[in-house]
Amino acid sequence: MKKFVLLFGLLLIITGFIFSFVDAPFKYLFQANANLTGGKVAKAIKLLEEGYKKYPDNCKITFALAKAYEQAGEIELANKTIFSQKTINALKCDMNFRNFLVDLSDANHNIGNKRFAKFFATQYLACQGNPEPSQQTVKNLLRVGQILPEESVDLWEKGFNIAHAINQSELKESLKALLLPKYFQTAENLTEQKKYKDALETLDRARALGKSAEINYEQAKLYLKIGKTDQAQKLFEDAIQIESENDNYKISYANALKELALNTHDKVKKDEYFEKIKLLLAGDDDPVKAGLLKKIINLNARYKITDSNLKLKAIGDYLYPSLTFKIDPVSDTEIKKYKVIFLNNEKKELDEYEAPLVQSELNQIIEVTCKNPVTHDNFVNAKLFVNDEFVREYKIQQ
Repeated sequence: MKKFVLLFGLLLIITGFIFSFVDAPFKYLFQANANLTGGKVAKAIKLLEEGYKKYPDNCKITFALAKAYEQAGEIELANKTIFSQKTINALKCDMNFRNFLVDLSDANHNIGNKRFAKFFATQYLACQGNPEPSQQTVKNLLRVGQILPEESVDLWEKGFNIAHAINQSELKESLKALLLPKYFQTAENLTEQKKYKDALETLDRARALGKSAEINYEQAKLYLKIGKTDQAQKLFEDAIQIESENDNYKISYANALKELALNTHDKVKKDEYFEKIKLLLAGDDDPVKAGLLKKIINLNARYKITDSNLKLKAIGDYLYPSLTFKIDPVSDTEIKKYKVIFLNNEKKELDEYEAPLVQSELNQIIEVTCKNPVTHDNFVNAKLFVNDEFVREYKIQQ
């Protein structure tokens, strides 16, 4: 036992002797780090505060104290401690310090302190220089982009390129998910300003993120707007090839083809468009697609129904189903009459109304009101017929 005590005492003497030659600021850093490693954050802060008072110009102690404050949730103290351009400039080449700037920026962002959040995010970018191609750099760029939205696209593109270079597929997908909505929104804004070329270029930038049905779909709609129908058709078809089960793409393409068919005098092209519509919408049990196919092929070549709405209309103390719609002729086909059948939740007929369509009603809102009232909890359906052909069924639940 005595031997052990002597050895332990000797060890302490040797350690003390060694530390007497060690740089004094390092003692604070060494001991504080040991406390932080052991989860004793408060003790580490106390040590570093002492060191900071003795060595206010020591950037490493300043950094360590700010980091300890941040770990303890004392964000304001961390801001005050590190808010020095001299300290930042002295440590800007330290990778750990750069990462800390992002952490502190994020912490300020989370508590709504936008001024400091932007300051530290900007300092991170200023310190960064040529970013190290690492997973941490990608994560930093992702976070800083959320704090600096005006620079987000450039930062996330840079992060995506780094993630691609280091084969970080998960991070690539995260950045892709952030970038695509930005590209689409920018393209939409440019389209509203009729800057179609710029909108297409924006979507071309999006293509750098990899194959995407949605990019093809958005570009297809743009090419339709500027009258480049061949390119539009190819892009619609590319989108559907990538996502063959996406009914929204198929229905949108079918509607686009319908408009092309109605606006061409070339019979060969018209037949081609309708044949494509059949291929797009036929061959499955989807009632929406089947109904649209029937409407497009059999009806919309002659007329179309717009502004339709089924609602409950209060008359006195009672509620009556009321259907409004507009019939727009798109060909020389004579539209003689229309009919509306109202049905209850058991598919029993509530009322049937049929009337000739006079010329003055074309392109005008037509309203048909059921003669029999219903209650709030009723399901109500209405079927519309034109020239004895079924057009559409409407539903309402109150």
